[in-house]
Amino acid sequence: PLAAIDHLPPLVNFLLGAAVLGSLGYYCVWASLACRSLRLWGRVIALPGARTALLQLALGVLDIGCAAAALHALLPLESQSLDFAAFAAIYVFAALVGAISHAPGGVGVFEAVMLGAVPAPSQEAMLAALLLFRAIYYLIPFALALILLGSQEGAGRWSGLVDAFRKTAARGGGA
Repeated sequence: PLAAIDHLPPLVNFLLGAAVLGSLGYYCVWASLACRSLRLWGRVIALPGARTALLQLALGVLDIGCAAAALHALLPLESQSLDFAAFAAIYVFAALVGAISHAPGGVGVFEAVMLGAVPAPSQEAMLAALLLFRAIYYLIPFALALILLGSQEGAGRWSGLVDAFRKTAARGGGA
């Protein structure tokens, strides 16, 4: 399915994917042989070992897979006939293009790639699914985090205000 987007032969896409997977495998083997570090601009950065690197890769794949599954579930029924593995490949490609574009959150770029690559009964239905995905995956967690942060900060300031009032009242300096 990526060949329709990047206009490369399927074999080239396969070889690029194999090269990326081979590079990740090489890194994990290289990191497991000894404690590795990287020196950049006079700073030494300790690299994770193979176990940590594999765990990071697994969590990344799980995160991207869950995000792709969430969007796949929101697609119109006609678009869900697309195999999930093919859809996940399109999703990852769209996310990469969005990140490379340097648009905040890939907004607009991600949607354009998805609109062009995923078959849909109408562009409006696909755009509605993409907007709902953005709301579920980005806006709702952001709003919940904002509410939790605000309530935690507010509670801390409120208790500080109450303590200051009590100390002032205990000294007899109340108004």
